[in-house]
Amino acid sequence: MKLVANSCIQGVKALSGKGKGGTTAFAGDIFEADKSEEQRLIKLGVATEYVRDDPLADYDEKPARKPVARKPVTRKSKVEKAEEAEKAEDGSDTADEADMGL
Repeated sequence: MKLVANSCIQGVKALSGKGKGGTTAFAGDIFEADKSEEQRLIKLGVATEYVRDDPLADYDEKPARKPVARKPVTRKSKVEKAEEAEKAEDGSDTADEADMGL
């Protein structure tokens, strides 16, 4: 958990602010402490829990567009199109002159 220092605190890992990267957190700095120390520092009043305000967190409106279920598009290659054109009326793979009406 991240904490915000209310006064100077030594022996912690300062993440941002004046004491960034050191072991001393000054007033207003964001820091991390051992799990056993976190609650003790909050109870003493020298630190408060860091809470980041997210303006979009409470945004619960519906999306502007509805998702649409679409069928997948199957595209035929030139070879498949040519094969379909050459098939005879009786379903065989080759067409002869009788099938074409000649």
